[in-house]
Amino acid sequence: MLVRVWPRGEAQPGAPSQPVDIDLASGQLRLIGYDLGPHDWPGWPGLRLALYWRPVAPIAQRLKLSLRMLDRQGETLSAEDRYPLRLVAPTTAWLPGETVRDEYELAAPASAVQLLIIVYDEATVAEVGRITLPLP
Repeated sequence: MLVRVWPRGEAQPGAPSQPVDIDLASGQLRLIGYDLGPHDWPGWPGLRLALYWRPVAPIAQRLKLSLRMLDRQGETLSAEDRYPLRLVAPTTAWLPGETVRDEYELAAPASAVQLLIIVYDEATVAEVGRITLPLP
């Protein structure tokens, strides 16, 4: 996947299909929406996820995500840890007030019903928030 880099502060990511308002990282970061649906790759059962982040204040730590597919009982079927924006722009470089659109392609086991996203500090592994999204 290609990543387009806009001049600092000029990105126009559009609006998420699912608006939310979730506070993370002690109020430094908000998830303001997401897009989640099947991807268009034949023969590979997966999902395309876009998260819309908005920093409220400068973020001092480099954050990382743990993306976990859960079954109906809440058991983890698959898990992978990734950096937002593939570390092209770490969270420490995000500007307060700007919207950051962060995309992922995820494998989706057939029995998965939820996606759990755990946001954590890369250095300490301390959790700074979590989000649970229903799968389409």
